[in-house]
Amino acid sequence: MKFGGYWLWTLNPYFDIRLTGSFAFLGSGFKDIVRLATATSERLASRPVTGNDLALKGEIRFRARF
Repeated sequence: MKFGGYWLWTLNPYFDIRLTGSFAFLGSGFKDIVRLATATSERLASRPVTGNDLALKGEIRFRARF
């Protein structure tokens, strides 16, 4: 399940700022991938992943039009 949104702030006709973000709850398919990845490359992982984490994404854009 994934949720997201954005907010656009127009300062004037030439400049605007856009904030976007999303987060996802990982399902059982991702837990299977995590189990396989940790079993094959456990020594390479710097932090173990349990499959219960949220997937987060965020972005901020400044745009100028001339």
